[in-house]
Amino acid sequence: MSGSVPKDARPLRRSVPNDNDCLFSSIGYLCEAGGAKAVGRGLAGRLRRVVSERIAADAENIMFSEAVLGMAPAAYQAWIQNHFNWGGETEIFVLSTHYDVEISVVSCEGVNIITYNEGADKSGRIYILYTGQHYDPLVGVAGDGDAGTKLEGGELKLFPAGFRDLDGELKALAAEVAEEQRKKLLEKRVKRIKCNGCGHLCDDPEAFQLHCFDEAFADAHGDDFDYMCEEVEVVLSAEEAEKSSGMPDFSNTELVHTFYDLESEPLSNKFLCDPPIVVGGVAWPTVQHVDFAAKFVGAEAGKGVLEAIRTAATTDEARAAAYSVDDSHANPSFGPEAREERLRAAIYAKFGVQGEGGDTPTLLPGVGDAVAALRQRLLDTGDKYVAQIGDDKWTGVQALGGVPQGKNNVGKILMETRDHLKKLGAASG
Repeated sequence: MSGSVPKDARPLRRSVPNDNDCLFSSIGYLCEAGGAKAVGRGLAGRLRRVVSERIAADAENIMFSEAVLGMAPAAYQAWIQNHFNWGGETEIFVLSTHYDVEISVVSCEGVNIITYNEGADKSGRIYILYTGQHYDPLVGVAGDGDAGTKLEGGELKLFPAGFRDLDGELKALAAEVAEEQRKKLLEKRVKRIKCNGCGHLCDDPEAFQLHCFDEAFADAHGDDFDYMCEEVEVVLSAEEAEKSSGMPDFSNTELVHTFYDLESEPLSNKFLCDPPIVVGGVAWPTVQHVDFAAKFVGAEAGKGVLEAIRTAATTDEARAAAYSVDDSHANPSFGPEAREERLRAAIYAKFGVQGEGGDTPTLLPGVGDAVAALRQRLLDTGDKYVAQIGDDKWTGVQALGGVPQGKNNVGKILMETRDHLKKLGAASG
């Protein structure tokens, strides 16, 4: 049973070993009798088996499909029982139902809180902190000192189901941890490509290729330039590292609007569009459906899988369809530019902007309330930098400690769309 929460309660981070079992240790600390005494390899091994057995017993659940797990379910059952492998979203979902609790993940990536297994009928809510690389349990304390004086046992582990009173303080704690990590991560050694001709440092091989043909460096390269380079390690200052990312500090919520790629998030590619978006003269349920199908467009061998993706009831099913065939079904000319063009067309359509194929953007007339609401949601981000937080560094970014890593193509196109909406006077819908 959850405990009552004193009015002066505040969140406090407890620590578990910084190893591959940290997720299991954090959840066990909060849900098992004995707290810190329960934490150990025995607990983690038992919880890993719980996950493995649940996947075996619930094989029809889309959450446990090969598309979502990234490997065959049978292989994943063995993989998760290897203590060298980390736990993640699948394990949080399974253990939230195993303990009949809501698990709220307070993430330092974007300073957000995501809750799994929500419901008033649950026995309570626990909080875990995710730094991007490590999980720790969060407890409530009250009174003087870290141990607290008003709670039995000195801390509150299980909050009431649906509890949100400390959300502000929890986000502040995540932002503080993110800032600490940001400072540590920014002053770091990074890999760069050094031009053997002039010594110029480039961020990556693509940048080096552009550098080789840059007329500004022609004299420095000389007539005998051999277009050779080498990888070197350099130390960047905090200012240099932040500038090199081309993005602001993600822990600063006054400058940045972040969101996760969830079905419930209107800016997300997974958000169900009603009416469906139209791209290439065809209706699609979500932007994610369009993105999954992009590489099959124009490929004769990919017609069947493209239609299976388009008609999939959920984005998980669309993903499963996309990964059900190999690349022999894809358009051989497909690449990042084609994917970006297709993604832009889908996001434009979602917000009622016409501009597919390089046409000058215009507003789609006569949109309904749903599209008008989506437009306003995007406009409400003001002039903030918009970023999608997630594992896919092409569509979004990872923001370990507030330091962004990734191309954030979804966020960039959303900001581009927002600019068009502003210029075209879409604020009133």
